Amino acid sequence: TSNSAHTMPDQLVEIPCDFVGFMDVLKRLRKVDDLITVRMNREIPASRSTHSITDNAKKADHGAACAKIYSEITVASNHRVSGINRCLAVQTEAIKQLSDTDGSRQAENHLRLMKRELQFEAILKTQVLTHFAKRCSTHFTPPPETT
Repeated sequence: TSNSAHTMPDQLVEIPCDFVGFMDVLKRLRKVDDLITVRMNREIPASRSTHSITDNAKKADHGAACAKIYSEITVASNHRVSGINRCLAVQTEAIKQLSDTDGSRQAENHLRLMKRELQFEAILKTQVLTHFAKRCSTHFTPPPETT
């Protein structure tokens, strides 16, 4: 049984822009990457061992698995980045509406922490894609980045 059936619906949950909800949902959404990594380790041999694979059907299966996993990685990452950016815009607007109060300072702190999550997202994507490349480089070539 594939974990993707269990991970994909969660991955499309809307990220709330209140800070506590934001952090909670991001944490849950990032578990998708952990599950994908576990699946890659289980389903796809490391590149160095692919020279022993002589069965073309197995190679094709690995290619299809890598293509599906790449799609899941991309959808998950893009969804999180989109949600973070939306919340950054909401938080920025909220700060504009607040006067110079404790509330505005707290909102500015939340904005700063949300920006940090966007930076973390870039690091996470790089790590996941590096692992993906180690497992899938001989089975699947992703399309060039459009960003």
